[in-house]
Amino acid sequence: MKYKNIAFIIIILSLWINPVNADSKVAPYADISTQHSANWPVNYMDAEFIQVNNNDRIRQNGDISKIKFDVANTSNLMEFYFTIWRKNVNGGYDRIAITDNLNGDISDGINEIELSVPISGVQEGDYYGYRIKTSGPALYVDTNEVRLTYFVNNSASPIENFDWEGCIDWRPYIFVIEPYMDDPHMIFIGDSIIVGIPQHLSFLHENCSTDIPSTIEYQWSNKVDDQIYQNMGYGGHGTPELRNRFDKDVVQLNPEFVLIEGGIIDIRRSGDRSGVIINNWRAMIEEAYNNDITPVIMLILPCTNISDLRSGRVDIINEQLITMAAEYSPSIVVDARSYVGIHRSGGDGGNLWDINSDYDSGDGLHFNSAGNERIAQAIKDSFKYIYGKPGLYNLIQSDGTIIYSEGLSNAINTSWRMASTSSTANVIYNDPSTDEIADFTINSGSIKWFTIYDLSQDQVYHLRRSDGTLIESSTALNGIVNFTMTEGLSTGTYYVDTSFVITDVNYDTPVTDSVNITWETNKNSDSLVQYGTTSGNYPSNTSDQEMVISHSIELSGLSPGITYYFVVTSTDSNNDLAQSDEYFFMTADIADTTPPVISNITNTTPTTDSVTISWETDEDSDSLVKYGTESGSYIVDVPDIALVISHSIELSGLNSNTTYYYVVNSTDAVNNSAQSDEYFFTTAYNTTNEEISDLVKVFRKKVSTSRSKSGGGGAAGEDFNNIMISETQREFVCIGEDISYVFDSEDNIVRYINFTGYKTAGTIPAKVDMLNHTSSLVNYAPLDIVYKNLNIWVGNKGWANSKNIGNATINFNLEKSWINENNIDRSTIKMKRYYNGKWNILETTLIDQDVKYLYFESKIAGFSSFVITGKQRYTGEPDEPGEEGIEDDKPVAVVTETLNNTSVEAPTGDEIGIPGFGLFICLVVWLIVIWKIRKE
Repeated sequence: MKYKNIAFIIIILSLWINPVNADSKVAPYADISTQHSANWPVNYMDAEFIQVNNNDRIRQNGDISKIKFDVANTSNLMEFYFTIWRKNVNGGYDRIAITDNLNGDISDGINEIELSVPISGVQEGDYYGYRIKTSGPALYVDTNEVRLTYFVNNSASPIENFDWEGCIDWRPYIFVIEPYMDDPHMIFIGDSIIVGIPQHLSFLHENCSTDIPSTIEYQWSNKVDDQIYQNMGYGGHGTPELRNRFDKDVVQLNPEFVLIEGGIIDIRRSGDRSGVIINNWRAMIEEAYNNDITPVIMLILPCTNISDLRSGRVDIINEQLITMAAEYSPSIVVDARSYVGIHRSGGDGGNLWDINSDYDSGDGLHFNSAGNERIAQAIKDSFKYIYGKPGLYNLIQSDGTIIYSEGLSNAINTSWRMASTSSTANVIYNDPSTDEIADFTINSGSIKWFTIYDLSQDQVYHLRRSDGTLIESSTALNGIVNFTMTEGLSTGTYYVDTSFVITDVNYDTPVTDSVNITWETNKNSDSLVQYGTTSGNYPSNTSDQEMVISHSIELSGLSPGITYYFVVTSTDSNNDLAQSDEYFFMTADIADTTPPVISNITNTTPTTDSVTISWETDEDSDSLVKYGTESGSYIVDVPDIALVISHSIELSGLNSNTTYYYVVNSTDAVNNSAQSDEYFFTTAYNTTNEEISDLVKVFRKKVSTSRSKSGGGGAAGEDFNNIMISETQREFVCIGEDISYVFDSEDNIVRYINFTGYKTAGTIPAKVDMLNHTSSLVNYAPLDIVYKNLNIWVGNKGWANSKNIGNATINFNLEKSWINENNIDRSTIKMKRYYNGKWNILETTLIDQDVKYLYFESKIAGFSSFVITGKQRYTGEPDEPGEEGIEDDKPVAVVTETLNNTSVEAPTGDEIGIPGFGLFICLVVWLIVIWKIRKE
């Protein structure tokens, strides 16, 4: 049905809402200890206490309606008061609330006390405390859990700007009281951006807060009538950490909404993959969705201090998040990029990769208070675009927030906005007819105005009564149409339709005497085409009286090779008429039956595996070469559909020293085809790799090579028969930048090589050789069970040292099947590096896993030969690795002898260190030539 893709926002004079009350612990990490005998307070029979540990501070705004605590011995408890304190701008503390004496409601064990007068106006960052009078120990505190309590004898005085931090009386533990409010309207979970860094540190951290009003959450709450929130941000947390704590920090607190922000930390960890990020996002969204919590998906925000490549990855991830939101309706997408971002020159067109300097905290990652305000505004603005699902309907309040109700009928994908509370309205949505955009009935009450989204730009829409009487017309701007009724709409049935319009005028390819013309209308109507051979003059016409939306008229009896001009016209059942602009077409000339004439067929001198065939035609036509190794049998076709006069087709992948037979074919635009006589060519002779390999082996036996085993020789020193695959990537190394080489070969276990550039060095290669066996560059194989042998090189020899790079890591994967087959202890899996004549164990950490692989990261100090090993029963201790580099990709020196396009590379005398080496090379070349001649 049409209305499934339309979001309605209807402002009603009033709707009555039943709020749902529930309890949420507002200091989630303040947990009551397992109860033991009373041990607190000691020697303080009349005192006031305040809990100042960050984990025990309040992280939600709203009204405290209930408190929960454990009493060990009520017989010693004479008075008990619960208090709330707030740190002021002067560094002192103000007591903003104190309850009546609660002692009459207290008994031994767990006490849940509903406050007769809730404590209102409590804010994120407030501290809770208590004042008691006792005749002896009445409470229990866990003295083994390090926390912080300040206290004074009697009552704190003054209660404004009191200097708690100047108290000489304190203890490194607390008496836990759990305060409760109504469930939060929204929980914000994310990284340091949600925390509020640098202006503010959330109370998951050990550091003190600085500026709570600067945070996104606080400023959002102010914009939406102080809606209740909790700040669950934690600096440095990527999507894996957010996913791990999602149940405790979100689901268990039972909010109505959860705003999820995360991913930029993963992107800055160059080893994290987009697929892992998306999987973690999906897990969190799905967990919220399955627990009746509406996900609010904040797209990854601009970040100035990441590269263009990583910014591009962010854009791709954001597109995937938008797509994912549609899978979990209702979900809200917050796209704040246009609120705080600016275009990065040199990046993709239309990008918003950089933070606007007005909103940058100074580090290119975090936002200042003004930037947080813009993000808060984006969150509020995004709520107007929420879509419902059957049985769940959204009541959008005037402050932009939403309350769900199931009291509406048949209102699929409809959002209602409250305006007052003086009366009620009851609205039912009806299935719209083919010509209608929307159809609804007001059973009671009055509607002031409403808006329809996702419509055609600049299209005029009409609001009508059920009898067709026009109430109001309005033009859609940016796909949105608004209807505002001064008197409002009372009971009755109404519908919305569009102006009668013609769209999608097209015609088929004309032939010599006819053409078919088609168009669409948005209402059922008849069909008329008026046409002629002069622009603006249409003496001929063809029509059809059937009332349809998709129209088709054939014009026949036309003359060949003539230009015709036409307009289409349709009239609906109300005699409303719509007419198109003028169009034109040209009929085809008399049919061409002459095939192209093929001439000047030539071929280039064949190489061992390719040749180029060329020819000409007297008219534009396509190109086709058919060939094979037997005369008259052409089993391979190589086409080119471009219509040209000069033709050229390259045949590749041929066998050497082979005769091929071919014909050429060309077909013109009207399918006239011509084919040549048969031609042939013979490819050049090619010395086989086996023959060259045998010569090289003979040569190597004659020479005693001197190989470097310190890691500086690069792949040139490795026995090429031992190299299974080799993969090289290049990156531009700039001072202060995090550099990441990404490898994607299926047989290469290395996924990333990461380091920080200490100097600007330009484009530097990184090369990984996956080996069949132990590297030929080492003196002995490691003792443990080997998973893979490999060589890794970065830059020229000696370049990858501590002066040029730092913080170097290698990310690699390891198949789980290898672990099972070899009974490997996972904790013993290590990467080792061969350096200074021995294998050195590197610090290796498991960072991720999926069904097939484990993913590890190893810290390194240089590049040379490596191995991945594991043990069954024992582990080793790492030695300190060294620092080396690689040779440039080009050989140090090469002697090349050409034999039918095949080159033989040999090490130079400098590398081998044998006098008279050049004379020996000449002798080898001479022997190759003699051998070749005899063979032929």
